Amino acid sequence: MVSTELALGLTLAFVMLGIMMGLPIYAVFGLGGLSLLFITRAVDPSFAIPTGLMFMRSYTLLALPVYILLGKMMEAGVLTDRLLDFLRAVLGKSKAVFGGQTVVFCTLFGAISGSASATCGALGSILIPRAEENGYSREYMTSLIVCSSLIAMLIPPSILMIIFAFTAELSIVICFLTTAVPGLILTALYLAVNFFMTRKIVVPPSPPSAGKGKEIIRAARRGWQVLMLPVIILGGIYGGIFTPTEAAAVAVVWVILDGFVFHREFIPHFKGGLVSAGKIIGAIAASFFFAFILVKLLIWLNFHDFLVSFATGVTQDPIVFLIVINVLIIVLGMFVSDIAICLIAGILLVPIAAEFGIDPYHFAAIVGVNAGMANMTPPVAPVLYFGARIGEVPPEKTFKTVALFILFGHFPVLMLVTYIPQLSLWLPNLWMAATRGG
Repeated sequence: MVSTELALGLTLAFVMLGIMMGLPIYAVFGLGGLSLLFITRAVDPSFAIPTGLMFMRSYTLLALPVYILLGKMMEAGVLTDRLLDFLRAVLGKSKAVFGGQTVVFCTLFGAISGSASATCGALGSILIPRAEENGYSREYMTSLIVCSSLIAMLIPPSILMIIFAFTAELSIVICFLTTAVPGLILTALYLAVNFFMTRKIVVPPSPPSAGKGKEIIRAARRGWQVLMLPVIILGGIYGGIFTPTEAAAVAVVWVILDGFVFHREFIPHFKGGLVSAGKIIGAIAASFFFAFILVKLLIWLNFHDFLVSFATGVTQDPIVFLIVINVLIIVLGMFVSDIAICLIAGILLVPIAAEFGIDPYHFAAIVGVNAGMANMTPPVAPVLYFGARIGEVPPEKTFKTVALFILFGHFPVLMLVTYIPQLSLWLPNLWMAATRGG
């Protein structure tokens, strides 16, 4: 008879090895849970499927597929062009501004889609082909799109934070706010890095306009539908009008109605957006189903106590613990997706962090910022390879520029968020105080 401790250790090793080998997340969690179930025989196997289904019935979890669908509808529609035209009218054209517009545009698009892949797909297909017209190389513009699209994972509403919040049993609304300030800091750093790297670019002269004020008004009139989306989503959520799920649903209806009524070119892309969203939602739903079964088994077997004892036996210093956790996530990020990292962190690491006195919402921000780098650190790097395919450039030609953005942008934000908790907790505390005061 295999001991419970040995079974837990083997299961954990299998899960980590399977994910790093590139096996589907749902298969890894499913096989890990089933093997643990039958090896330990601590629980009746008939409880497995009802347990997974019980967790999947959560209303909160419904926010995830709706935001994914919203991102795909934005990719399929023409609202992206209208938002870009408005941003150009506001910022104008000068040295390095085209790249700066890209960074700001990713931030604004993140306030709508909450997805790095949706941001990269929607903006890359528009901006990368125009790069050479504005004095930029396709390689640099592809790298800039890849890195800047990760800001969308931090600006609320963030799909990544929905996954982490639900897995760790935290408030989605508060988790949204924990990464908002880090996202704005990352935007500022990317703007600075872009300015430094493009300071010698000569932008072709732009045609004369009727005046900046008139141009902004005209662009706002053409793009008022998309400019309303952040107001609907964020204003609705934090104004107490909508839940995150309801806000996403209203935004989806808004985008679809706008596409069918005002933009006939949206119709041919509508079906493709639905199919693409369905594939992503199906894969994530299967991963959640098996992950919840595994979580319940780990709880029944007191895995939390085992991990806490192991972690506190290695170190009792919160600073050292955070260093170890960040290194672990960075290494994992080279082999697994951000979704896998959030599932692992929400299941295994949040309880341990609590034992070290780390606020769970502070830990959410650390995981969110760190997991973002998983999308652009080879050999896996899904967003990096996706962006390279859109830009039609070899991925290896983006590595140097991406590394510079990580070194001078993403990594400093990670260190700031890790060791200055108020960067991630100030906005949630302010919102909670205002809510209680109301």
